[in-house]
Formats: sequence, structure tokens, C-alpha cells
Amino acid sequence: MTYLLALLAMLLLALIAFGSFVDVTDRLPIRNDKLLHAMAYGTLSLLLLQVLPWWQAALFPMLAGILIEWLQPRFGRRCCYWDVLANGVGILLACGINFMVLYGIA
Repeated sequence: MTYLLALLAMLLLALIAFGSFVDVTDRLPIRNDKLLHAMAYGTLSLLLLQVLPWWQAALFPMLAGILIEWLQPRFGRRCCYWDVLANGVGILLACGINFMVLYGIA
């Protein structure tokens, strides 16, 4: 099960990277770019929280998001610090939800 979750996380990260370098927002049902960022990185963190300690499940997606934003201008896209903030919000929400479920708060 752990390998399956790790594989799903890697697949999701590949989809996030693809969507970050190719403009796909006009083909998605949700047009709000920042909401998409928060949902994608939050989902990635939720997957990683099942196989990694919380700080790694938060740090890895955050660093990946920063790297992707840094690379985007080299591929004809623009770097947006608000996207990094949206990524962080999604990651924090995922960690918070995981914490609440683990400790029976939710």
C-alpha cells in the first residue's frame, strides 16, 4: 500500500509539473488558478502524509513548487510568487486536516 501511495504521489507531481509548464487552465472545470494550486499541492501533501513524516510531506511539495516557479520563465511562462503562497496554503490545509483526523479533532 505504501508503494502505491508513493507512486500516486509521483504521478500527481508529474501532472502538477506538466500543468505548470503547459497552460491547461482553459481545459479545466476550475478557472481559479490559485485554487488549483492549493488543491493540487494539498492533495500531494495528503498523499505524502500517509508515507512520510509531516515535515517531509510539507517540505517536499513546497520545495518542488518553488523549483517549478523558478523554472517557469525558462519555458516561456512567468514566475508568480502568489502561486507559491497558494501552494503553501494547500499544504498547510492538508497538514491541518491530517492532524485533526489523527487526533480525533475532526
